[in-house]
Amino acid sequence: MCRLLSGFEAPESEKDQQPICTIAEATGTAQFDIINLTPDFQVRHVLSTVEDPSGVALADEDFSHISITFGESKDESLMELLLAAFYSRLVAFRTVLVHASVVDVPGLGGVMFVGRSGIGKTTQAMLWSMYRNAEIINGDKVFLSLNEAGDTVTAHGNPWKGSSPYCLNKSTTLKGIVVLDQAKTNTIRQLNDLEVLNEYVTHIFMPMWNGQSTDQVMETIGGMMPLVPVFKLACRPEQEAVDMTFRAIFGSEV
Repeated sequence: MCRLLSGFEAPESEKDQQPICTIAEATGTAQFDIINLTPDFQVRHVLSTVEDPSGVALADEDFSHISITFGESKDESLMELLLAAFYSRLVAFRTVLVHASVVDVPGLGGVMFVGRSGIGKTTQAMLWSMYRNAEIINGDKVFLSLNEAGDTVTAHGNPWKGSSPYCLNKSTTLKGIVVLDQAKTNTIRQLNDLEVLNEYVTHIFMPMWNGQSTDQVMETIGGMMPLVPVFKLACRPEQEAVDMTFRAIFGSEV
């Protein structure tokens, strides 16, 4: 687990704080090829992955205590179970998980790209790195959090990167969300609320295994929607698309 999450350890200044979630490898007694797993908390949720049902996560009511049994494909199943368990806990802290890539533009803030698989999210992030000196924080999954005052959305890097090579342990204030589409010419426009629900919110992971968690995610989305504009960018993979989007979000070429 430590190897898989390397680079995302808590800083020394925070290591004495109370953890929001405790995750441990399941232990128990074994006899006749049967293992009795007995966590020291009351189990309310059982999670497993479709690809490898031999890996199981047991959790209490609010996902503050989790016990994980490694599956046959150890690294992959463990990371998927960790993500599901961790996300189920984070939703209580006004956090959502988005299938997206995100960049940090120096001195200005973050831009997040969403769209169907293969549409070019990582390509757009790389173009922003090339033409705007932006830093790619994550190329596949992004955690967004709403602050206590309810006036700022922050995009966070994390270890879950999919097939993308980008996963930095840093965060940025989110300034714009871009829904991508491919086209022969570059155009951009801001989406209205109904369009945001249809074209952006569908890329947010819903923890459907727990109704209360899903309700918390929807409440958080409602708080975030007025704070960050969402644009539809139909484009080619070129600098003009970057410049056009930059002007739409930040209002200038600076």
